[in-house]
Amino acid sequence: TGNTTTSTSLVDLDGLSLALTAGTWQFEAMVIGQSSSTAGVKFAINYSGSTTSIEAGQEAHSSSTGFVAFTRITAFNTGSTTCWTTANAEANAYITGQVVVSGAGNLVVRGNKNTSGTLTYRASSWIKAFQIA
Repeated sequence: TGNTTTSTSLVDLDGLSLALTAGTWQFEAMVIGQSSSTAGVKFAINYSGSTTSIEAGQEAHSSSTGFVAFTRITAFNTGSTTCWTTANAEANAYITGQVVVSGAGNLVVRGNKNTSGTLTYRASSWIKAFQIA
């Protein structure tokens, strides 16, 4: 069934984190779920350790029938373009990119509800990463 949040500030999404060590990592994450209102949701990537850079992007449903434009991510813990703006319609957000980290920590997907309501994300949501340098 996954999990929910009603926070209007970015929060870690349970089950969507990975422990990394120093190095360069490629990552992918897929969040599957829905918004309870047309106000939509936002997603972000964060890292709990020391970082050098992030270069990533997100594609996500803006409604039950379309995608928002590709959103470039160049800063940790910064909310994406609003997505999932059709109430109670299943949607997904795909985030992929590269992080360079200089210390051990956790790479985590974060999310928030733009205004009142609930962000629901399914247990089938995932994150993976592999070290390339």
